[in-house]
Amino acid sequence: MWIIIIITLLLILCWLFLTPLELQIDTRTPQASLRWISVGKAIVTYEKDIWWLKIRILFFYKQWELEKLIFAPKKKKRAKRVPQKRKTVKSKRLRKFFDLLKTFRVVKWQMAIDTGDSIKNAWLYPLNFFPHIGKHLYINFTDENYLVLKIRNAPWKLAYAFMK
Repeated sequence: MWIIIIITLLLILCWLFLTPLELQIDTRTPQASLRWISVGKAIVTYEKDIWWLKIRILFFYKQWELEKLIFAPKKKKRAKRVPQKRKTVKSKRLRKFFDLLKTFRVVKWQMAIDTGDSIKNAWLYPLNFFPHIGKHLYINFTDENYLVLKIRNAPWKLAYAFMK
């Protein structure tokens, strides 16, 4: 009986550890979302002149007005004793940060730029034809500016990079 419960819990933990995380930003429709595939997602979106934070985790759904959430009146906190600062090695923290950053993969990115100055646009226009940039970067003369970005990662990669 206990073995079945333990195996089920281990399978659920493995499932959570292996499912990817995905960050998607789209400025054409003012929306940013962080999605843990098959678990839940959090979306920040602009609708009816209000910024909303919407969260869905499995069967739970909730939405809040972002402005009220950020600028809510704060409760008074007790004054805590400030512990003495320890000497830290910043290079190790910086190295760990870059190791964590390397685990992220850009799945999709597109950017359209119009500087508003025709001469600057003309100077930047040849970037449209570079081999690796041309499919993703659009310099235009039509007042179109947007960014579409999709980044993916998995929790096991983050944990491995953090422990390394």
